[in-house]
Amino acid sequence: MDSAPQLQPVNVRIVLVETTHAGNIGAVARAMRNMCVTELVLVNPKKFPHPDAVARASGALAELDNAKVVATLEEAVAGCNYVFGTTARERGLDWQPDTPQSTAEKIVAAGAEAPCAIVFGRERSGLTNEEVEMCTHTVNIPTNPKFSSLNLGMAVQVLTYELMKARGGQVATKAVDEEANALPAPADAFEAMIKHMEEAMTHSGFYDPNDPRMTQRRMRQIFRQANLDAAQVNMLRGMWNSVLQLPKGPHSKS
Repeated sequence: MDSAPQLQPVNVRIVLVETTHAGNIGAVARAMRNMCVTELVLVNPKKFPHPDAVARASGALAELDNAKVVATLEEAVAGCNYVFGTTARERGLDWQPDTPQSTAEKIVAAGAEAPCAIVFGRERSGLTNEEVEMCTHTVNIPTNPKFSSLNLGMAVQVLTYELMKARGGQVATKAVDEEANALPAPADAFEAMIKHMEEAMTHSGFYDPNDPRMTQRRMRQIFRQANLDAAQVNMLRGMWNSVLQLPKGPHSKS
């Protein structure tokens, strides 16, 4: 009788942004197969499908065949309650990056009912600051500070390994939020709320799109730290609608 622990159900997708080398996509597929992660989303890959991806996948063809190709990161993470953006450097953001272990624990605690994404950037430059700001969390893999660059396949292997451990019950999972029933709003709903907010701030005269400074970024960080659920996002959008009914401010479009 097989006494191996049963994997806890999760709903997680691996997202690769503008991957240059097709072989790296294959290496990622192999890492995913090793650790029982199946959903792969590719944002504007340079070469895919490609024989190099098949060769490096070493048999993990189902992950390649079922990979979804989209044009933007916003499409890739649509509907996700948790989006973990991988980053290797400090970016001046107001939140601390998670560790691979804590990331895995949060995903497992979220379970099958809360879609999650782990986002990996370009081989040379990673994710842009704007792409990181679209994520609900960041995650950093500790490395030698004098040689911190990880191959894309290796980075995916580390994160999916921690996820495999957490799913197998070998590490204790932690609650994602004290109010377990109030999941964060999906990433696309949050982004729509931010755009709605910018429109309302411009209409009122609070925000000048021709001289934005740090206003929008700081407002985004405030709301991201608040961990808003869908109902709260909808309430804020109702407030923005009320602002849009007021007389126009000096920066609004005629």
